[in-house]
Amino acid sequence: EKLSQNLGLLLKKINGISVRELSTIILAKKYFNVTPEFVLDPTLLIDKKYYLNLIKNASSLTNGGMVNLSQVSISDSLYLSSNQDDSQICYFNILLNCILNSTTTKQLSEHSVLLVLEESAKLFKTMPLSDTESGRKVLNTLREFWSYKNQRVDSFSIPEDMPILQSIMSFFVKPLGFDQIERFMMIKKFSNKAYAFMLWGAWIGFADMPKTFTNVLYQNDDINFLIDNKLEDISLKLH
Repeated sequence: EKLSQNLGLLLKKINGISVRELSTIILAKKYFNVTPEFVLDPTLLIDKKYYLNLIKNASSLTNGGMVNLSQVSISDSLYLSSNQDDSQICYFNILLNCILNSTTTKQLSEHSVLLVLEESAKLFKTMPLSDTESGRKVLNTLREFWSYKNQRVDSFSIPEDMPILQSIMSFFVKPLGFDQIERFMMIKKFSNKAYAFMLWGAWIGFADMPKTFTNVLYQNDDINFLIDNKLEDISLKLH
């Protein structure tokens, strides 16, 4: 703990800190009390043709096909894809990481879910995507729901044109069971259940999922095999 405090003080002396993983933002906030900027991996800023040319040139080199990266130059071919607003996915990833790295109680309850909502919303506000039109919709929806749960307003609304956010909010509204989530989404005519189920499953863990939920997975031998292999890999990494 003392080391974390000292490192946190040193990090705060740095003018700018950026990271490529959402989970790193959560860890930095938790252990060092700093919030780094979330940025795109620099390798994704360059058109794929740039790398294809590097590979082509490397194949003709006499030094074993090694590329001298000191000769790599960045030109005007850099671009950021802005064809799609990923604010819903961005918030989902933050929320999922908050659940997996929760500093609050692991007990699933409406109170603990609200605490994670607060934590994830604060982190999302530090992201550039939170300042887009859909990003502001995400924040307004979270703020309105939080106010409703704290009895500050009489109602809340969920945008009709944001299916991933609809799924996320379904988890927030009915976090205590997949059947409650499913029933709520059916009433609201929300179709994208996957994100709500992922959040619920991440919180309680695979071992605590009821058989009525997991039985469908084991009706398919191919899926059964993949799940068992994945769980075994996770177990080996943990031990």
